[in-house]
Amino acid sequence: ARMSHDFKRLSINVSVNQLTNLNIIHRIEQHLAEYQVDASKLVLEVTETSLIKNLRLISKTLNGLKQLGVKIAIDDFGVGYSSFAYLSKLPIDILKIDRALIDDIEYNTDTQILISNLVQTCHELNIEVVAEGIETQSVLEKVNVTKCDYVQGNFYSAPVQSNEIEHMFVAQPFRQ
Repeated sequence: ARMSHDFKRLSINVSVNQLTNLNIIHRIEQHLAEYQVDASKLVLEVTETSLIKNLRLISKTLNGLKQLGVKIAIDDFGVGYSSFAYLSKLPIDILKIDRALIDDIEYNTDTQILISNLVQTCHELNIEVVAEGIETQSVLEKVNVTKCDYVQGNFYSAPVQSNEIEHMFVAQPFRQ
């Protein structure tokens, strides 16, 4: 059952319980084959706070998933016990900066400096950076200065049901 549309990435949130089950690597490998999805297009998103619960086992699982070619994203970075150690010790491809930090960029120039430095560090480690929670043009402009690779938020679209996504791609081109 091949997926009917080509896509750049498919992101799926995974829980700490799923990541501590070593069978997840085999199951994802089976699903990739069944649906004929290129592993490099699959992004598994792990929240920063879930990493802390069992870092050693989760690290082993993430490395196994990375060997399949799956991309790994750290979600909600900047609100829990953020550590730059994650950036060097885990096989991270994408870092998603939490909206709480992004919201602060509009009123706090120090936050903009912090995010710019975080983005620069990530880029030096070949990690892409996504700014979450973009709600307004002014926040988007300030985030653009930081050189984040991608942005997401209600400025572009509110969350939608899965059956509405195809219509969005056909009927409503995204704002640049």
